[in-house]
Amino acid sequence: MIHIKLGKILLLLLSCFCFSSVWGDGIDSLATQQQVEEQTVDVQKKNPKVALVLAGGGAKGLAHIGVIKVLEEAGLPIDIVVGNSMGSIVGGLYAIGYDGRQLDSLSRITNWNILLLDSPNYGNNLLTSKKMNETFQIRVSLDPQRRARQGGLSGLIDGMNIELFLTHLTAGYNSVDFNKLPRPFACNATDVKTGSIYEFHDGDLAMAMRASMAIPGVFTPIHKDSMMLVDGFVTNNYPVDVARRMGADIIVGVDLVSHSQDATNYDNFTNLMTHLLELSSSNLYDKNIKDTQIYIDVDVTGFASSSFGKNDIDTLIQRGEARARQMLPQIQQLRDSLLQDGHRPYEHFVYTVPRHSDDDDEQRGSELRKTFRTSSLNAGVRFDNDEYASLHINPQFMLPTRKKNMMVQLYGRLGIRLKGEISFDRFTRKNSRFGSSYFFEHGEFQFYNYGKRAGVITSYHQCPRIYFSQEWNKVQYTFGLRFDWYKYNDVLVESYIPSPQTDMNEHFFTFYANAEFNSLNSYNFPLKGSLFNCSASLVTHNLISYNKSTPLPIFHMNWKTVIPVVSPRFTIAPHVRGRAIVTWDDRIPPFSLYNMVGGLKSGMKMEQQLVAAGISDMELIEEKLILFGGLDLQQRIGKDHYIQAAIDGGTITNHIKDAIKREQLTWGAQLGYSYDTGAGPLSLTGYWSERTRKVKFMFNFGYYF
Repeated sequence: MIHIKLGKILLLLLSCFCFSSVWGDGIDSLATQQQVEEQTVDVQKKNPKVALVLAGGGAKGLAHIGVIKVLEEAGLPIDIVVGNSMGSIVGGLYAIGYDGRQLDSLSRITNWNILLLDSPNYGNNLLTSKKMNETFQIRVSLDPQRRARQGGLSGLIDGMNIELFLTHLTAGYNSVDFNKLPRPFACNATDVKTGSIYEFHDGDLAMAMRASMAIPGVFTPIHKDSMMLVDGFVTNNYPVDVARRMGADIIVGVDLVSHSQDATNYDNFTNLMTHLLELSSSNLYDKNIKDTQIYIDVDVTGFASSSFGKNDIDTLIQRGEARARQMLPQIQQLRDSLLQDGHRPYEHFVYTVPRHSDDDDEQRGSELRKTFRTSSLNAGVRFDNDEYASLHINPQFMLPTRKKNMMVQLYGRLGIRLKGEISFDRFTRKNSRFGSSYFFEHGEFQFYNYGKRAGVITSYHQCPRIYFSQEWNKVQYTFGLRFDWYKYNDVLVESYIPSPQTDMNEHFFTFYANAEFNSLNSYNFPLKGSLFNCSASLVTHNLISYNKSTPLPIFHMNWKTVIPVVSPRFTIAPHVRGRAIVTWDDRIPPFSLYNMVGGLKSGMKMEQQLVAAGISDMELIEEKLILFGGLDLQQRIGKDHYIQAAIDGGTITNHIKDAIKREQLTWGAQLGYSYDTGAGPLSLTGYWSERTRKVKFMFNFGYYF
């Protein structure tokens, strides 16, 4: 799995570099910088149309934003917008009303790694999707309509995130005539079956932009009619001719050029591919440059198509703005000539979402359908020095019903802990669902007592359940009923801690209710937001009583708020966690519901497991109340490196009145380094607590599950 994820990243960077630097070399032979700057524009036709043409180039295309800011400042009216690849994205958004300032802000706040590598987008999903995103590295669409649109072909990257991103930014323009946009727009792609150019002039605006930037072999192509569409750079990266066919009389073109001083070495695969693509499409490219009245060639030397770093984005936008300012005399001359000729002055459009009917809402479906209700295959893997290696897989299928509101899911986990699950959900329009599921688990669990291993237990666990769940973007609540059945084998437990019975099964019914609020922007590396979840359960033997008495209540809560200090790079997060088994007599809870504290993540090995700083292994707690409070600290270093620390103090007791007695109190701390790989954290953490009184280091790679 590591190789799959790293391979995707490396191939993306390699392919982007190969396919987008094609157009940068050899420009000087066509028109020297001095000749370009000395260009003048003669306006002869009555009320001529001005087209803005934006070339492709991956991250380098963000330089277009700087140019647009200068054009707006100069007041140059633009009648037509045409672009390819990143030029189609910037141009398409500009055509529907995003101005230079908005595009600048959007480019800086966007997490391009998430968009382009299909990494989990934690912050903007429903809680169901957030929980999936924090455990699965790979999510592949199995939706028949989506696969049909992609023609059954695939790239290393499905492009789901960039597609959702563009759909969100262009809401309301999912079936339109591009000539009727605030600024008429077109973009181009390449049909890989015939090698011909395809021009988008109508349809789904987001899908047109997505097809225009589908790098072959990297992004999954888009299927339209009988065509298989990929990035337009293959045939026409600087589509001036498209603008001409739309009626443009004057072309203001923005090209992305590199002036490398090094001799080309064709023994290098990248250079060879670049050269071959230059040869295959240089004639049209040369012709389009010569057909440009104001040619703004932005020098992007030193940048690659994957240069989406914060400093890179800032520099690229500045370079575009600086080059446009050098061309300002020609731009102002064109503006004055147009206005003198009676051309309408520059008009500042504002993007607004068009009105739509209830039928459109039903067609788009609820947010739940967009982010969760789709057939897909999800998989993940993790490694650590406790369980060594674990793999899990989750295929989910939307049933072909008329309303498309029923889903069947399968889940399997391989490792020291084995699990299999099947579930059925029926959804409603209001982001709610009724469901039922059955799962079984088999695994070996090690329990510790004051830092010493005190028990090893092998258990079989089966659980059918029914539930109702309602969720919004940040809130989810669930009500349900479950039946748990346990069988214990190979019980090796020290006499001083509780031990399950092996001669009989353990079983009980539980009524439960859960509520959760989650506004964290990231689960593993949060920079802002809050998390609060709580649950209440009533455990019974027969749906009415527990041990011939009243039901056994159990409560759980977890709260955390992330607060930036001075800068977003350093955060503190106060938190409180607790669990209580409430009894008014000496009733003993089922062994499987005893309190557990410690480990890498709450609920990771057992549902009642509660994390406490400094305790690396799962401690079996005989007391019925545990309550911890503390502080998480995080320092971000560079882009993806983090120093994380935590300190907790708390009480472990049977009675609230004894909670603050010294013998019931304990504390712990931990310190570690983590790297955000895009496939989960790569971390090394040291633990120490007063309860265990020893230092232990834990290594982990991957999302916790």
